[in-house]
Amino acid sequence: TIGYLPQIQDPNQTILSLFDSQLSNPLAILEKYYSAFTFDTSSGGEMTPNDHAIYIEGLNQQIEFLDAYNAYPKIEAALTRLGIGDIDLNRDFGTFSGGEQARILFALATVTDPQIILLDEPTNNLDIQGKLTLQKALANFKGAVVAVSHDRYFLDAACKQIVEFDGLNEHPMIWNGNYTDFVEQKEKFIEKLASDIAAQDKY
Repeated sequence: TIGYLPQIQDPNQTILSLFDSQLSNPLAILEKYYSAFTFDTSSGGEMTPNDHAIYIEGLNQQIEFLDAYNAYPKIEAALTRLGIGDIDLNRDFGTFSGGEQARILFALATVTDPQIILLDEPTNNLDIQGKLTLQKALANFKGAVVAVSHDRYFLDAACKQIVEFDGLNEHPMIWNGNYTDFVEQKEKFIEKLASDIAAQDKY
């Protein structure tokens, strides 16, 4: 499976709401399911008994498909792995410190136990402590991480391979090492390319 974390998180959204969205809203479905039993199915009520039964069955299917009853344990496990299993899930994301936000974001990306994580500008809006926390979490992650980032310091600390799309080549170029290694290899590559072209021009 693949875990994805977009670069923009609503600072006014609660932690529970963020995780519910990441898991395709199983908690919202459970809330609908529980509230459905309060519907008036009497004559002239909100639903006929038959329609109510069909509605309940539809919600049951969604609950089973989303594994909704295990949503809370999954959220708690993801947060506990990052050392923040005791945080208030009803607090807004923006009220946490940078380090706590980084842990929450990584827990969001790994809540489905993915083998691959896709990160879109993961250090945006994080303070220094948040960036360091994220780097440590990435180093301990056992799967593969694909990150899009303009943060060269993050790329130096977290990356083992750079994939370059320069628009000139049909296929991307792959460079082993971090961002600094990439810059050095790229310079040597360009120098050699220029030297080879100059040598060909002599003939």
